[in-house]
Order: sequence, then C-alpha cells, then structure tokens
Amino acid sequence: MSRGRFHILEATKQGYAFTMRHASYLARAALLPIIVDALTAFYVKTVHPDAGNIEEFLWLFPSGVTIGWFMFIQTRLMLLGERLDRLPRHDTAYLQDRVSCMRASIIISLLFGMLTTLFTAFMVWATQANPDGKNTLLMAASMMSIGAMFWGLRFGVAHIVAAAGYPLKKFIFTVNGIEFSLRLVGLTLAVALPIMFAFQMLSGIIVTADQDIGTVQTAVFTAIISIVSVLMAAILNAAATFALKEVLGKDTSLKRDTTAKKV
Repeated sequence: MSRGRFHILEATKQGYAFTMRHASYLARAALLPIIVDALTAFYVKTVHPDAGNIEEFLWLFPSGVTIGWFMFIQTRLMLLGERLDRLPRHDTAYLQDRVSCMRASIIISLLFGMLTTLFTAFMVWATQANPDGKNTLLMAASMMSIGAMFWGLRFGVAHIVAAAGYPLKKFIFTVNGIEFSLRLVGLTLAVALPIMFAFQMLSGIIVTADQDIGTVQTAVFTAIISIVSVLMAAILNAAATFALKEVLGKDTSLKRDTTAKKV
C-alpha cells in the first residue's frame, strides 16, 4: 500500500467496534470532558450568545484541554494497552515519558483546533468583505488558505502519534501527500454521518420548529450536544488510530514504541 493510504470503511468499522468494546472504561474517562464541555458551552450560549469564532474558542479552551486529554487516554489504551487504573506507579521513567507524550498530544490537539478556528474566522470575514468575488487578491488569499488547510488536515491526527511517542517529523514525511488528506475527509464523513443523522432525529423529537427554547431546554440540549460531540470524537479518534496503524504499521520505530511501553 502506498504512503498515506488506508481502508476508510475498515478503519470506521474498527473505530466503532473498539469504542463499543471498551464503552464502560471510556465512558468513565469521558465524564470529565462532557461535564466541562457542557458547562462552558452553556455559559457561552447564555452569557455570550453573540461571541465570534475566536472568542468562542477561547471560552471553550478548558473543554478543548479535557477532550485532548480524553483522546490521549483512548489512544494509549489502543496502542499501548494502558489503563489509568493500571499505571506502573513506581516506574518513574515510564511516568515521565507518559507526561511528555500527554503534554505534546494535548498541545497539538489544541493548536489544530486554534488553526481551524482562525481559518473559519478568516473565511467568514473574506466572504463578508468580498461578497461579489471581485477582489482578486482576497479571492487568491482565500483559495490559498483552503489549500493550506486541506494539506494541514494531517495535523488533525498528529496528536495520535504524539501520544505514542512517535516522531512527529517522521509522521509528516510519511503522509506527505494529497491522498492522505482526502482519505481523512472520507473517514470523518463515514464516522460522523450516522451520528449526525441520529442526532438530528433526536433533536427533532426534543425541540419542535415553533417551540420557544428556555433555559432548561438550553441546558438539556447543550448537555446532549456535549455527549454527542465527545462520542464522535472518541469514535473518530479510534478510527483514525486504526488508520494510522495501517499506514505506519510497518515502521520498526512504531512497533518498538507500541510494544516496549505496553503495560
């Protein structure tokens, strides 16, 4: 298989299967990010309803940290068999290495979220500033931004390799091609569409089109969105991890990292 290629449907199936198989453990780990995300999102919706993309990202920063931590926990379970209740408490070297990997994984996850937010804010501004498309310079900047963001999609899964201690530079060179980004888009759609369809059905039952949404309904709806968001993040992270195992599986350094540190 050429560089950056993986089977989208197989990775999707494995992602769903892994999440279901370890649902009890992952649900306990997901409790913190769900609570933090629901509280911060409810605060933004009720206190800062007109917040822009960048301001909303800053308010939701604690949520991003906890979701990044959750994906780190899940990734370590998948690649290293590591569980929070079975950490080698007396192995200082292992624990120090784990902290380093966790810090790198969360920071990369946050940076990708920040870049995505900046890209979205720029595209919204460019669309409003150039509605008729006559400003060629702004159009060119927009097209270049879209191209750069498309290439940068690989950084959306870089937190996975960081969690395992795999060299980030080596990962970027391994997946340095347009096909990997295309397959990541396909993987995201394959994972997200069933969840989004189920969520739309559920939200249609909870809230009707002509119903006024009060504070209680907003709180309930925000909590449901947080649960669905973390669930989608868990399944997509699992699917992406299986995809990367397929892409990088023949790499001897990856095999060393995923066996030598196994708990």
